[in-house]
Amino acid sequence: RTAHGALSYRLKREGAAYVLTLAPGAVPPGGFALRWPEGATPPARVTIDGQAAEWVDGELSIPVGARRVEMR
Repeated sequence: RTAHGALSYRLKREGAAYVLTLAPGAVPPGGFALRWPEGATPPARVTIDGQAAEWVDGELSIPVGARRVEMR
């Protein structure tokens, strides 16, 4: 549980991709931020609910209401 509601998610590997699935619940102002480990290169191709997205300085901004993040 967070200050903005319950956070429920699943991160799994599907072939060469990582798939993050977010369940309804937490609604943080501005969405979520996913940080890739420092020193590691984040996946080059990312989609959030089917729309192209980009890492900025090792961080991926995930908007409120997003449900599926695919990283390849």
